[in-house]
Amino acid sequence: MMKKYKQKILSALLCALLLLNMAGCAKEQSPDEADNTTDIEQAEPDNNTETAENSSEVSSLAQSFADYWQETQANQNSDELYGCGLYLDMDNDGTKELILLCDGFDGYDAHVYHLDSENVEEIGSFTLNRTDPVLLFTTYQTSSGILLKNVAVRTSAAESAGSETEESYITMEGGKILQEILFCTSFDGVDTYYDSVLAGANEISETEFQAMRDEILAGAKELDKITFEPEDFVDLSDADALTKYLETLVG
Repeated sequence: MMKKYKQKILSALLCALLLLNMAGCAKEQSPDEADNTTDIEQAEPDNNTETAENSSEVSSLAQSFADYWQETQANQNSDELYGCGLYLDMDNDGTKELILLCDGFDGYDAHVYHLDSENVEEIGSFTLNRTDPVLLFTTYQTSSGILLKNVAVRTSAAESAGSETEESYITMEGGKILQEILFCTSFDGVDTYYDSVLAGANEISETEFQAMRDEILAGAKELDKITFEPEDFVDLSDADALTKYLETLVG
């Protein structure tokens, strides 16, 4: 139930952003501005007034979203929703995709959207384990676009000290979001490796594990590391904070 509410909220917010962008484009392509240069020079618009109007419109949209989430919290007794986002060209077509990650406390629900002048389309999703307050991505450039890598390490609290490591690789191919997950464990000094989680997580050798990792990253060039500290997450019920964050992210 909680995931359905998150998806509904995100879709509503994205549609609002798209309408705002379309309104901006309409102002830029106004026939009056294109055909009456002399009139524009004689009566320039008040930039401060226009900026104030745009700012007011964005704030209004964000406030509507915040009100909706607060109502959902009251009715469902749900946790607060915090999130962060990425804006990257995942498929190397010259247009960036918007990735919104919602912190579900035990993991992240990520939704990937394509934005254009006509609609907002959710093209896929993926999930990540939450094992640390800090969320870290490594980005790679491949021939087909950006590859995202996330490593989640979970330390065992049992008497037998050990850890579980989950490596996620996210790409976009043929208009679809793909996620490959490699998994390994270390308990009492013994390391165990598994093949693709999606393929059944069968136990393999360390050499085979490294070969799978090398195949995923074949020809990829590391670009950057993107880190989200706890203070970087945005309270999606705070209209002002949400407005500023989205303006910076997709602006």
